[in-house]
Amino acid sequence: MAASAGERRFSPGESTKVGGLILSRDGDLIRLRDKKSAEEVVIRIDDGTKVERTKYKFPFYRQVDMDATALLPGLNIEAEGVGNSVGQLDARKISFSPDDFAIEVAEEQQVSANKAATEQAQASADQAAKEASQAQTSAEQAQNSADTAQNSSDQASIAAQTADVLGLADSG
Repeated sequence: MAASAGERRFSPGESTKVGGLILSRDGDLIRLRDKKSAEEVVIRIDDGTKVERTKYKFPFYRQVDMDATALLPGLNIEAEGVGNSVGQLDARKISFSPDDFAIEVAEEQQVSANKAATEQAQASADQAAKEASQAQTSAEQAQNSADTAQNSSDQASIAAQTADVLGLADSG
């Protein structure tokens, strides 16, 4: 992640705490929108970074420590650490509310469910359109058959009338 305009850079050894919304994640780098300054901050995590849950409304009876994979875009976090030589924050500790995490997971599940439902609806619509096209073709074939039968009936009627006229002419 390269530095961009509006990005906060840290001096090497500068100890600080930032918090805000995760914008993106690329491996061990997290891009965050700082809630105080609205600047983007790049946070580097490593094996020594402690990730934990903080206060919460709903009972969450597991241990407080979490895996770094829980740090998803859209999650609000607090990070403490020191600046490194490239201006990033080397995080020692990252914390977040499990309520936010639960909401984020629920939203992701809803997005996935909506996507699946949309794909299913599109497949159904495509199938219905195909069947409607086949029905239209069958209707056109039936109309053609009816037209052919009508033409045959008309020709038979003409032939019968002709035979009647000829029969009357022969009898006279």
